Amino acid sequence: DVHIYTMAWRSYTREVLNSIDPDAKLVAGRVFCREDGQTDTFLKSLTHLQSDMAALASYVVVDDRDDVWDAVSRPFIMKVAPFKAFKLDGTIVAPPRNPHASVSENLLPDPTLMDVLRVLK
Repeated sequence: DVHIYTMAWRSYTREVLNSIDPDAKLVAGRVFCREDGQTDTFLKSLTHLQSDMAALASYVVVDDRDDVWDAVSRPFIMKVAPFKAFKLDGTIVAPPRNPHASVSENLLPDPTLMDVLRVLK
């Protein structure tokens, strides 16, 4: 199963998920994110998904940062280029609108996420 674990707010997470997986066929697992307006951060942990340490061997974390994960989860990280979804002030990067592009191409600021998801699929 593919799970989403992000520091993004729920409304943004929902928008991205609707654009990359509109039929909910790829992301069949759980979605962890912050509530809209929540400003505190936390360490991500695979133990929220799986408490059996031996079973964690079958997990892969795809992320652009390892400092947001706890020590248990770090060995499972496949580090990728940043997704460039946010400006320094935390607002969403708005890509230029292309009237000939698909909806998902207009919503996503960086094709890196789509490339990673294609590999996982």
